[in-house]
Amino acid sequence: MADLRIFELAIDDIAIDPRGCSELVNRTLVRGSSRRRVSGMCADDRYVYLSLERKPPEAGPQICRFAELSSLNPDEIAGGIMARYNAGFTTIGSFMAGGRLWALFARDNAGKGAAR
Repeated sequence: MADLRIFELAIDDIAIDPRGCSELVNRTLVRGSSRRRVSGMCADDRYVYLSLERKPPEAGPQICRFAELSSLNPDEIAGGIMARYNAGFTTIGSFMAGGRLWALFARDNAGKGAAR
């Protein structure tokens, strides 16, 4: 039996309230006895689908943040990814909302900084 869980969020909800949707994902990751981490993301025109895998018991919680990147300017996209990387975040995936590029970033709780 697979231990992968799929968690979906409406893209419109993320664009309206990225902080609230980020916190919803973070609460989901620590809910119950089997803590999870986001290992991937896919999107269609309406939803993002997060792959949630079981985390080892000794590992700390993962912190996730949805953030708007740019209006598709390649330099802005690269700069946004690099700035978040320098703050300890990795890029899980991206999606379009309202003609702008958004992404989900994650870091282990032991990291420093925050995605904006």
